[in-house]
Amino acid sequence: MCPASLLGNWQREVHKFAPGTPVRRYHGPQRTLDGAETGFVLTTYGTMRLDAERLGAHRWSAVVADEAQHVKNPHSSTAKALRLIPSDARIALTGTPVENNLSELWAVLDWTTPGLLGGHSHFRTRWVAAIEAERAQRAEFGPPPGEEGEYGPTAKRLAELVRPFLLRRKKSDPGVAPELPPKTEQTVYCEMEPAQRKLYNDLRQHYRGALLRRIETDGLTNSLADAIRKLKKRRDNLYHGYGREEIQFQKDTDELLGQAVRAVFGASEDEHLAPVAGADEP
Repeated sequence: MCPASLLGNWQREVHKFAPGTPVRRYHGPQRTLDGAETGFVLTTYGTMRLDAERLGAHRWSAVVADEAQHVKNPHSSTAKALRLIPSDARIALTGTPVENNLSELWAVLDWTTPGLLGGHSHFRTRWVAAIEAERAQRAEFGPPPGEEGEYGPTAKRLAELVRPFLLRRKKSDPGVAPELPPKTEQTVYCEMEPAQRKLYNDLRQHYRGALLRRIETDGLTNSLADAIRKLKKRRDNLYHGYGREEIQFQKDTDELLGQAVRAVFGASEDEHLAPVAGADEP
């Protein structure tokens, strides 16, 4: 199984590394499993969802899920369909086994190696809760004497448990993509046009003064959320009304917002923006 865009690539790879081995695409309106007893059968996740029952009636020697992040949600229709297909071996290929939370790791490994990590509820209680608690404690108080890093012993035990079932390679490993040059990053600063600079300075002076006056009148607690929302709204209105060239200016006014908060309140803008970042505009 793979995304449709990778069908051709997989077919070329099979011909390259296993020349003479039959390769069939199970995809499109005329798809058929005739002759699927030998060689490779390539299909997509979408086709697999539609034909899960038909594919499940065939016994496969191995099922390979490329870009396995497609089944990281165990409750998705794709993940459920994939589990209906019997095979002697299961292999998951992914560059992001854990992208958002540890339950994604459980979903992939519970398909390739059922029972290794127990049920989902057990995994969350036994591993996820303990790992997050240790991580939070280390973030607040630092690691215990003689230890380092943001993860504690529970995360290390989980890594040891799953290590025999993972084959991992990194770009830094010998022989992996040696033709690629080292990663380089370059920051390019875009100067604002005179009109943009004038608007930038006008905003700086106007809204800083407005913030100070509002605080003097209503106090910090009553004025903070409303002031920040209005300041962000002015930024958004200015951006949308000025044109596409304002992309860099939008970033600059984001920084201006942070400078204003720091100047007025003496704290990080993130601390003040976080509670109201998703609030609706009155």
